[in-house]
Amino acid sequence: MNTTHHGHDLRSLTNRIIAVIDDAENAHAAVETLERVGIPESEVADLSGPEALHQVDAEGAHSGGLTHALRAMQSLHIEGNHLRRYESELASGHHVVDVHVHVGGDWASIVQVLRNHGAHFINAYGQWTIERVAA
Repeated sequence: MNTTHHGHDLRSLTNRIIAVIDDAENAHAAVETLERVGIPESEVADLSGPEALHQVDAEGAHSGGLTHALRAMQSLHIEGNHLRRYESELASGHHVVDVHVHVGGDWASIVQVLRNHGAHFINAYGQWTIERVAA
């Protein structure tokens, strides 16, 4: 399965829950379940393959201008560590599921769906916070 991103970009991690799922079957099932429980298709992405690696671009090597500068700043913080981990997981053939969550959204239900489908390294990114939900 290749990246299904529905217009997502990972320039900013704000208002997202991002998780790693090791296999395509569980990643696909997680996305389908999230959509069934009311998360719009446009708000969920199953990232995998070379396109996803290019999109995560933890060091900003494939990005221009603003994204390159943002990645440079992120590299100094925990976000940079997380982006490098997502790249590593993708390079190992795993999937990264990215869910855009609006303020006031049901973060707990999203996390539960992801856990039910074998997700790990689950992180919730708020406006000014990062919460590690599962290792």
